[in-house]
Amino acid sequence: MKEFIKIAKQINEKFKPVLNEIREKYKDDPYEYVQQLDKLDNVIGDLIAEYELWQNCPEGSNIDNRSIPSCQLLDREIAKAQNSLLDSYLNGKYSFDEIKDYVIDYPVKFHMLAKMKDREVFQFVFRKAEEQLQLSDYNCRTEWIYLLYEFSDTEEFLNDIKGFLETSFDRLKAAAINSSNEKLINHVAYNALCRLTGRLGAEELGDVLMKAFEFAIQKENFESEELEEIADFYELNLTAGTAAVGLSVLNFSRDLSPLDTFIENYEWRYPGDQFVMEVRYAKWMLTEDTAGPLEYLKDPENKRGLAYAVCALADLGAVFTLETVRQRMESVENPISLEVFREAVKRLESGFVPGKKDRMIWMFGNSTSTETALGGESSNVFVARARAAENDPEIGRIFEVDDSAEDDIQQTAFSGL
Repeated sequence: MKEFIKIAKQINEKFKPVLNEIREKYKDDPYEYVQQLDKLDNVIGDLIAEYELWQNCPEGSNIDNRSIPSCQLLDREIAKAQNSLLDSYLNGKYSFDEIKDYVIDYPVKFHMLAKMKDREVFQFVFRKAEEQLQLSDYNCRTEWIYLLYEFSDTEEFLNDIKGFLETSFDRLKAAAINSSNEKLINHVAYNALCRLTGRLGAEELGDVLMKAFEFAIQKENFESEELEEIADFYELNLTAGTAAVGLSVLNFSRDLSPLDTFIENYEWRYPGDQFVMEVRYAKWMLTEDTAGPLEYLKDPENKRGLAYAVCALADLGAVFTLETVRQRMESVENPISLEVFREAVKRLESGFVPGKKDRMIWMFGNSTSTETALGGESSNVFVARARAAENDPEIGRIFEVDDSAEDDIQQTAFSGL
């Protein structure tokens, strides 16, 4: 390890003058500077090869580029340069057209678009979100849909976003029906629309979201053969969980029987699976039921889905369940679930009752199993924490869309409370 650290420091000393030269040359042109910085990855790569850094990396150390000082230095410089470019745009030095090709680079620079909250940028993002409704699930980039949320704190844009959500589910159906290829609704975009509707928190969209939930789970009584053809498949069923979570945030107060029907029809086949537990979570939240998740947690027969039960208890502010949560946590072995329990304990200990936007449920992320199975990174905060805690980047990796949930505890590890 000493030799590796020594070489890494040598590479950094070689890299600093290159960075300083670029910085000085483009100090008055933030747009050109950020583009030049993006090219310096290749410079670092050449230095790593020249100094044979990886040949001196201790076996089994799980060290990657993020551990190398020169890479960390470049990342910090890029972040500063992007902020400088953003300030220059906001101060009128550049037009959106002039810097558009840089800031729409997927997905690492989307955070810059989120801060450019003017009508021109919003319309660009809005059109991109609409384009996703015409694509297949494999080509869909849901970040464009999620990015609309960043503009929702402006009333002018919020109304447009609501209008988009009111019509988008039907537009997805129409796109699938009219497709010349595989006639299946884009369930990745469908899931993103469900999540955005819930995240927005606009209670007037409750009926829209309940309709989306019911469409995602029906097995019969479709309005037409065309609709049945595009919707009768497992991946669309999974989006029901996201829709249900959204309904819980919208405080949907009308008929909740569709949630009961779902649990009755799906739980026996997929006990403890994510989408089933998301619907359970929603029902607990909507009925302010602390007894339900507590009973689920106490039952020794429940080996999966415990994370959603403790999440519900935390989001309901059920402080009186803290000791039970702690006891159940002692037997949890799944590293991701363990991180959920830790977060729940911290919240319950503080007596924190979160508002809609601060609920624990949002920490589970927005990535679908399809997106992660195709190689996308999970947006689940607890997955990231578990990987860091265990120093294992493979934790939570999904290879098949229909992978069942892993057990949280061993069969003999818990006998009940």
